[in-house]
Amino acid sequence: MFAYSPHGHQVHSIIRKLLMPDPNSHQTLIHLAENERILAPRGEFDIPISMLPAIYDNHRSVRIMMPQGDIGLATSTYSYNLTQEERQAVARRIAALWNFAAAQSLTTEELESLATNYGDRTK
Repeated sequence: MFAYSPHGHQVHSIIRKLLMPDPNSHQTLIHLAENERILAPRGEFDIPISMLPAIYDNHRSVRIMMPQGDIGLATSTYSYNLTQEERQAVARRIAALWNFAAAQSLTTEELESLATNYGDRTK
């Protein structure tokens, strides 16, 4: 049970602002602060992550290449219902699709549209 506080409304108002500062955005101040923490070490390097090259690590992981080094993007490590060969094939495919989209300067929405259009043709 919460005790009554004369500042209770103010606290709830602050919490609401932290959780959803802009009703038209899905980003909260907490998310924005986390994004700033992640992006800060990149400094002047502000190319969208979707345009950076990805590499397959010859195991089960896909990494994004950056001037400061590589960062993890995706892994098929925990896909226990796949064989080792399938996990490697999945990681290679993710890297290949990522690089195809980056090379063509495709947004995620454009890539999804291409996939949807292709799927419609095969029916």
